[in-house]
Amino acid sequence: MSKSASNHSEGKTKKYSQSEILSKATITDIVSLSSTVKALTLKIDDPRVTFKAGQWVDFFIPGMKIFTGFSMTSAPRLLAEERLMQLAVKRTGYAPTLWVHDQARPGSEVSVQVAGDFSYDPQPGDDTTDLLLVAGGVGINPLCSMMRHIADLNQLKKQGQEVYQPGQVQMLYTAKNCNELIFKDDLEKLCSENDNMDCRLFATQEDKSLASDNVVYGRIDKDALSKALQKYSPERLPKLLCYICGPSKMIDAVEALLLELNIVEHQIKYEKWW
Repeated sequence: MSKSASNHSEGKTKKYSQSEILSKATITDIVSLSSTVKALTLKIDDPRVTFKAGQWVDFFIPGMKIFTGFSMTSAPRLLAEERLMQLAVKRTGYAPTLWVHDQARPGSEVSVQVAGDFSYDPQPGDDTTDLLLVAGGVGINPLCSMMRHIADLNQLKKQGQEVYQPGQVQMLYTAKNCNELIFKDDLEKLCSENDNMDCRLFATQEDKSLASDNVVYGRIDKDALSKALQKYSPERLPKLLCYICGPSKMIDAVEALLLELNIVEHQIKYEKWW
């Protein structure tokens, strides 16, 4: 299992795979996704840079000795075709995230290095496998990249290209309130455009007077996971892969519930952040 960080801090991750390529990059766009999260679009200089959906980049700011890692939210196809990479950065007290929120501007230059073993990278000819993706807070970032990659595979498959055939994919995505469900609209659009995708949204501390049909007000509990598992065909359930990313306590709770629901350990992959 991958146990690393999603706003990854130096010294807080176990040993992980890392690309040998350190590339310069230019910020081309900055958008506020919520009061605490900003999205960055980077133009990557080195054409050799590639990544797998779910990975992150170590993010180096000129003149700053410390660094951190941010997970990609975009799909690998965007980088391959346009040399663009998208990240989402939650504001914390750590200097690199403060720089992103307070000082970074379009045109700012940084350096990035792809890293991480928490990834989804099926190849043409691999057996079709169903996925359950469970995200908490900004733990959505690498799982959003996976969802977008699956949508790209679906599109390429329809065009007759020789790519992996994705299976059924369900996303369970929780945050404190609806404003912090930063990719809500994007995920709902992806699901409306792809028959093999479904997304359920949860808000744990939202005012229930703001209730909507699209958001469950409560936590991702055993009942929610059980209902999700019931949507997969029984013959393919033993090969289901469950990807979890979010606060450590949430990951531990979801993993324990999945094990109670007869999902075995090797089917569960997760990324922890601090």
